[in-house]
Amino acid sequence: MGLFDRLFKGGPKEEAKPAKLEILAPVDGELVAIESVSDPVFAQKTMGDGIAIVPSGTALTAPMDGELSALFPTGHAYGVEKDGLSVMVHAGVDTVELEGAGFEVKAAQGDSVAAGDAVVLMNPATIKEAGFDPTVMVVVLEAPEGKTLSKRDLGPVKAGEPVLWLD
Repeated sequence: MGLFDRLFKGGPKEEAKPAKLEILAPVDGELVAIESVSDPVFAQKTMGDGIAIVPSGTALTAPMDGELSALFPTGHAYGVEKDGLSVMVHAGVDTVELEGAGFEVKAAQGDSVAAGDAVVLMNPATIKEAGFDPTVMVVVLEAPEGKTLSKRDLGPVKAGEPVLWLD
């Protein structure tokens, strides 16, 4: 390509970099290492890698845009999928045993959701009073091939802030 071609045709084409995928905190609280949670399935990353949040908020939101691919009737867990990325939000340890107590479902499986949309309202006090840990886990179940997971530093987090990246 000559000098005039670069001037009049915009120069050499740069290859577009694939977009970095962001996964947002679904709840306000304290971001902690997933390895520190009391449930060995999450701590050992059996289902996938991610983060955990000790909640101070009550609204559990969609961590990304996509389809609500799974939503337990009890409200304790849900999944969002889009373009080969599947993320699960699981509220509490063994909270399925509460049979929905402490959770109010605000969406339906199959709904299209935008990052930040309320999916479930939870009451951490009710969960604690019943003897359960309300820590919220955010786990990447599936990711597009070739993507590398990065995590935000531990500490205070607000719902809607990026906590995980895939690039």
